[in-house]
Amino acid sequence: MQTIYFRGTHAQVRHILHSIPRIVAGRVPDPSGVAKGVQLRAATALLSKVQQDFLVKSRGGTGKDRVKWPALAMSTIAARKRTAKEVAEYKKRDKQNKTLGKFTKLAWFGSRAVDMLRDTGRLFRSLTPGVEGRPSGNPDQVITNGPGTLVLASKCPYLETHQKGTKHVPARPVFPVNGRIPDAYVPAVLGAMGRGVVALLAYLLTGRRQ
Repeated sequence: MQTIYFRGTHAQVRHILHSIPRIVAGRVPDPSGVAKGVQLRAATALLSKVQQDFLVKSRGGTGKDRVKWPALAMSTIAARKRTAKEVAEYKKRDKQNKTLGKFTKLAWFGSRAVDMLRDTGRLFRSLTPGVEGRPSGNPDQVITNGPGTLVLASKCPYLETHQKGTKHVPARPVFPVNGRIPDAYVPAVLGAMGRGVVALLAYLLTGRRQ
């Protein structure tokens, strides 16, 4: 439990308490930018959940956002970079099975277990949340906050293709669909915002940032 000491009247405390929701919502001026701390805490909490779900979905599971990505086509997996060990193993098995009929490289390399959307790791890294209230600073990460608004995005050039899907590429949503925060994410986001509000209150009462 955090204790905040304030020297002032009850009326002043009530005024400050009543002003907090309006400051965070952008309904009153915030010249000191104190609401930004609450928003950034919410952003890092949300990014943490998005990145955790990314890992689950990239390995074929269902995220807490209740989204499961379509599996990659065998040809897509086969086209992935092959390690020297995988190539050597293929040649060894191919030689051993000549009497049974030669199987194709597509069948061999296309049946590998690979993570989806992690060829380069760029998209995954752009979701790194950082420390609560302090973004990771990844150059592809976009966190835009303003009066009552918060926008999270990634500059990764192929994100939109997978987020929405195309005629030839099935949708594999990384961020919550339709901008709605999944129910499973809400407790973490609200918890982070709550801690941010406490820090905001401490600043308004004492003049010192937490």
